[in-house]
Amino acid sequence: IFNSESRLEGNRAITSEGSHGSGSRDLHGIATAKSVFSSALLELAKDHPREAMEASFVSQPGSSWHFGSRENETQSAIMGPWIGEHTGEALGWLASQDERTQRSISQLPVLADAFRTMHNDELLEIMQQADQYDTQAAYSLRKSVLSGLAHRSTDDLLEFVDSLPEQLAKQAARPVMENLIETDPRTAARELDRFELGERKGFESRIARSLAQHAPDEAFAFVQQLPEDHRSESVYSAVLPAWIKQDWERAKDWYAALPEGTERKSSQQLIEMERYKRHEAAPGEVFDAFLGIEEHWKQQHTLGDLLNQWHQQDPEEALRALENSSLSNEDKENLKAWMR
Repeated sequence: IFNSESRLEGNRAITSEGSHGSGSRDLHGIATAKSVFSSALLELAKDHPREAMEASFVSQPGSSWHFGSRENETQSAIMGPWIGEHTGEALGWLASQDERTQRSISQLPVLADAFRTMHNDELLEIMQQADQYDTQAAYSLRKSVLSGLAHRSTDDLLEFVDSLPEQLAKQAARPVMENLIETDPRTAARELDRFELGERKGFESRIARSLAQHAPDEAFAFVQQLPEDHRSESVYSAVLPAWIKQDWERAKDWYAALPEGTERKSSQQLIEMERYKRHEAAPGEVFDAFLGIEEHWKQQHTLGDLLNQWHQQDPEEALRALENSSLSNEDKENLKAWMR
C-alpha cells in the first residue's frame, strides 16, 4: 500500500475499491479497506512513525469513505511507542501541526501511559515546552503528564508540582486537585491553600461532597472551617444530607443554635424539610418559615417542594394554607401546579 513514491496511493486505491458495489458488499468492502489501511499504517510506523501519523489523517477527497472511529485507535498505537522512545521528535511533530490536530492528539489517553515511565526531569521539560502548543492542547498535554504520575503516591505527585516554576505549578495544581477530590478528598482539603481565595470556591463544595460519602462528620467540620461567606447553600447541600442521615440530633441542635444570617439561610431548606418529614414540625409551621425566604425563585421552588408532599397527605389543608398566604395571585397559581 505504501511505496517510496507515494504512501497515499494505497489509501486512494482501497477507498475506490471499497466504494464499488452496493448494500452489504459495499459496507464489507469499506470495513475491509479500513482494516487493511490500519494494518498498513502500523507496519509503516515501525520505521517511519511521522509518515504513519500524517497518513492517518488522510481520507479520499470527495469520497464518503472515512477512516472513522478506527482513526483514534490507530493513532494511539502509533503515538504511544513513538513518544515513549523518541519523545522530542514526536512532540516536535505535534508542535508543527495545526490547532485541530494538536488538540486531537494531545487528548489521547496513550500519552499518559507513555509518561508513566519517564523521569521527572523529562516530564518537567515537557511541561515547560507545552506553551508552544495551542492553549487547549497545552492543557491536555500537561494533564496527561500529571495523569501519568497518578500511580505515584500523593506526596510524590505534589512534590513534582512543587518542583515546577511558580506559574507552571499554579497551572498544574488544578488538574491535580481535580484528581485528589475524587481519590483523596482529605488531602484535597489540605491543599486548598495552593489557590487564591476566590478560586477555592470552585473546589469547596466538591470536596465537601466527596468527604461526605464516607465521613459526614469530617465533611461538616471541613465546611465549618471555611470562611463564612464561602458557606453557601451549594456547600451545605453537598454535606448536610449525609450528616442529617448519620446524626440528625446533632444537625438539628446545630441549626437551632444558629443566629439569623447567611449560614442559617443556606441550611434552612434542608433542615426544615427534614423536620417536616420526621413529623417534628407541622407542615404549616414549615410553610410559614419558607414564606420568609427572600430570593423569589428559591422561595417558589422551596414552597413548591413542600406543597407537593403536603398535598399528597392533606390536599385541603395544603390548598387552604396557600390561599390564605400573603403570596401574590400569580405565585399562588404557579404553586398550584406543584399540587396536581
